[in-house]
Amino acid sequence: MNVLLINQFERKGGAAVIAATLHKGYLQNGVQSTYLVSQAVDKNSSAECIPQKEKGILPDLIRKRSQTLPVFSNRLQTIEKLFLNFLLDPWQVMTYLSGRENHHHMGVKRWLRNSSKPFNVLHLHNLHHNYFDLRLLRKISYEMPVVITLHDTWLFAGHCGYFLDCMRWKTGCGNCPDLKRYPSIRRDATHKNWFAKSKIFGNSQIYMTAPSQWILDEAEHSLLKPAIRMARVIRNGIDLSVFKVKDKKEIRKRLDLPADAKVILFVANGLRSNHYKDFFTFDETYRWFVENWDGKEEVIFVGLGDDEGTPVSGDLVSMRTVLMINQPELVADYYNAADIYFHPVKIDNFPTTILEAMACGLPVVASNVGGIPEQVLNGETGYLVAHGNIEEMVAAIKIILCDDALRLQMGRKAAQIAMDQYNQEKMVKTYLQYFQEIQEDWLNHTQKH
Repeated sequence: MNVLLINQFERKGGAAVIAATLHKGYLQNGVQSTYLVSQAVDKNSSAECIPQKEKGILPDLIRKRSQTLPVFSNRLQTIEKLFLNFLLDPWQVMTYLSGRENHHHMGVKRWLRNSSKPFNVLHLHNLHHNYFDLRLLRKISYEMPVVITLHDTWLFAGHCGYFLDCMRWKTGCGNCPDLKRYPSIRRDATHKNWFAKSKIFGNSQIYMTAPSQWILDEAEHSLLKPAIRMARVIRNGIDLSVFKVKDKKEIRKRLDLPADAKVILFVANGLRSNHYKDFFTFDETYRWFVENWDGKEEVIFVGLGDDEGTPVSGDLVSMRTVLMINQPELVADYYNAADIYFHPVKIDNFPTTILEAMACGLPVVASNVGGIPEQVLNGETGYLVAHGNIEEMVAAIKIILCDDALRLQMGRKAAQIAMDQYNQEKMVKTYLQYFQEIQEDWLNHTQKH
């Protein structure tokens, strides 16, 4: 079997971690695998970079200058960046100004044309952010099996990665309530974007996967429905040799955290800036503890993924913010140093951070949204709380903080579930089994037609 994986980033973000893990796992299972990404990779990487649209000294100089400019710093630099990008790719600038999603990207098509490898499966992950031509699916999905893993809901929305409480994605989008929601657009062309995707998937056939039943159910009621040939929930997996229970006292000493403090951890890439995380609830919960905590132990809130600001603190309550760390072993140390993993979000699919926290023996207090109820057993491995309900968040955290026996019991059960269900080797093998089923279905289908 020969598999081609495609994702925007090589390592950044949950989708990239899963794609990279699968690529490595396929190779370890004797499957030929190629990992293609849009962002530049380092020399020691096993991933390949999608070719740039234009090559040569002048395009490289223009591209280098454009990449050094901030996206929105001042009006002059913004105009210069748009002009440079127009020289490189007029379509990108025109679609940006009009609010349309840009599908005019020939890099993948050019790479496939120049590749001599015959692929049995094309496995796609996150496709947004100006690097993949969705129109390619109409042709290629009839030439080889195309598998898409849904990491968010962008494929069936007019622009956003998650639709939150907006239901316009079911009826064609338009009159978008929030154009700034990631990935943001400049003007409201959401109906046109939705309609373009509807036409593409109305003429494609896709083998769909998702880590949660929640997002797969949403896809079944979306514009993707005509394209779905088969669908399967395949849970994300993590490296249990890294994310496991370790000596808390030793790790706290290494991280300069008090041995007898109660530590509450939240991990996210861009705690404050991420549209879909809920830093407001995290911060308000922290402030409640600053003003009202009457326990004897010190309480420390740790935000891993942010370095902004110095929050207010009380006599026994404080907050530490730490830049996002790209070293899994060090991230695992932070989990092991904590007593509770706190995951307040507006929406989430099947967050890897919750799996990592569970594997490290932490009870989880999380928002009851998206696919999270499929991870956290309410009252057994933690508590699920309505999104934004700070009073209930505080109550759930206090119950676990003040009951050592309950905290240990929940943590042990969480770690056992992670060991049984979220092993990355199990994820890889489940995908490979699914690919076998897909190939049989593909062969039967092509023989009939």
